[in-house]
Amino acid sequence: MQLARRVGHADRSGLVEPCFAIVGHDTHVYFAYMALGERDAVHVLGPETGPLGLCETRSVSGIFRALRLWRNVIRYGRDARSEGFWSGFMGLVLRKLVGDINKGNSGL
Repeated sequence: MQLARRVGHADRSGLVEPCFAIVGHDTHVYFAYMALGERDAVHVLGPETGPLGLCETRSVSGIFRALRLWRNVIRYGRDARSEGFWSGFMGLVLRKLVGDINKGNSGL
């Protein structure tokens, strides 16, 4: 949130980020989003239930479900249509920060 606010990008309301807690063979899926109107607030939903919410690696089918989950997360993160994490948020933040540093305005 601090990075987003620093580059004037804190008002992004549609950005949802997947979060994971891996415990042993189990991967629990959560979703985080920036809360509008609250300073530095991030809301976390989950853990999700059902096939999306829990991937396990105890079986061959579970391993393939987990691989499919990670493939989809990486696709989302690299989405070039400005909807994914890189294009829609982190790429913009880093470009703005690099531009400020090159101007001598880092403020960090």
